[in-house]
Amino acid sequence: QEETTSANKVMTGTLPNGMRVVLVPDDSNPVVSFRIALLGGKRYETKDNEGIMNFIAQMLNKGTSTMNEVEIARKVEDMGGRLHGFSGYDSVGMAASFFSRYLDDGIQLLFQLYTGPSFPEDKIERERSLIINRIKTAPDRPVQYAIQTLNGTLFQEHPYGFDKEGTLTTVAGITQTDLKVTYERFAVPSNTVMTVVGAMDPAKTMDRIREVFGKIPARALDAPTVPAEKPLTTVREKTVRIPRAKAHLAIGFRGTTFAEADRYPMDVLNNILSGMGGRLFRELRDKESLAYVVTSFDRPGLDPGMFGLYMACDTAKVDRAFQGLMDEIEQMRAKPVGKEELDRAI
Repeated sequence: QEETTSANKVMTGTLPNGMRVVLVPDDSNPVVSFRIALLGGKRYETKDNEGIMNFIAQMLNKGTSTMNEVEIARKVEDMGGRLHGFSGYDSVGMAASFFSRYLDDGIQLLFQLYTGPSFPEDKIERERSLIINRIKTAPDRPVQYAIQTLNGTLFQEHPYGFDKEGTLTTVAGITQTDLKVTYERFAVPSNTVMTVVGAMDPAKTMDRIREVFGKIPARALDAPTVPAEKPLTTVREKTVRIPRAKAHLAIGFRGTTFAEADRYPMDVLNNILSGMGGRLFRELRDKESLAYVVTSFDRPGLDPGMFGLYMACDTAKVDRAFQGLMDEIEQMRAKPVGKEELDRAI
């Protein structure tokens, strides 16, 4: 049964087919932004199709049953807009922004892209070449490469350890049928949330979305089983040696889920450690001159994610830098955070 509620200007609703809609009016600019998100991403990949969600995301604007890539691009440009696919740890989908006067046209375009991506063969081969090139050149992006190496070391069973781009073997083997079947499996209304933010009348916009997207037949998600990651029993280390002037250190700990109450103190902890005013920057960069860049990051997930530390330093200082990071961790464990520092982080 359809539900619609409205509070603090935010209107939420569930269409009869199960698609959830969140509308946030904002008249500060004559623009309206959409995001259509499906539960998916790396979490629902396997070792045999690693990278398929990213491949799907890159293909969502390459053609439909009624428009080719050029026609889609022209349509978006005529509306003064932007459109792209995205994929991550827990989701896959598309994002778009248009001038608000094209709200109805934007809804119609997104409906076509959501319900009928064609995954044209020639565009698949072009995108495959681009993805393979990014995989081969991953060490040339050392920050991302260090974090991905950390992911794969921390998560050895769970798909969070996969490379978003995939592997040379899996990407080379993905077919048009694989893309279509996987997308159609996840692109069901009950597995979809649409958010709209911008200059609009939320009641009229909800009615229009209901009219267009509500006609999609209801269907349950056939979700694959996600393998659980076993608890860590020993420290895992991985060293990748590449001729570079800098060393890149990444340290990770099993983190929280989005639903856990511990998510919030971990977020505050991240604020204490990271940023130019954070402990890591003050102690390891300003005082000890060990780092070019140093920070922490908190990445909860639908399954337990990661809390991590990252540093770039001179290769000659890498052992001291590592010890400095560990000392900061021990300091955080051993001594309570003072009220002033805690209040500022909160």
